[in-house]
Amino acid sequence: MHMELEKQLTNEESDDVITHYESVARAFPSTTPNFYSFDIPQIDHESLMRWAKERGWDAKLAPKNASEGSEHMPPVRFIRIR
Repeated sequence: MHMELEKQLTNEESDDVITHYESVARAFPSTTPNFYSFDIPQIDHESLMRWAKERGWDAKLAPKNASEGSEHMPPVRFIRIR
């Protein structure tokens, strides 16, 4: 799963990328249960941040971009570090 996300970011020309919570959660699953979904894990934020920084990106949740009903699993925003 890391490979799919890395490919997406590598091929991205923009310095600001928003991706679905689920795809990031599957690539970086936490051992903590997700109380809002049994099918989608929580994101291991520490692993995600470390991985993103190693590749020149900052990663954080984007709650302002969440659709109605997905406030507990908002998209993830990647911003290229310059």
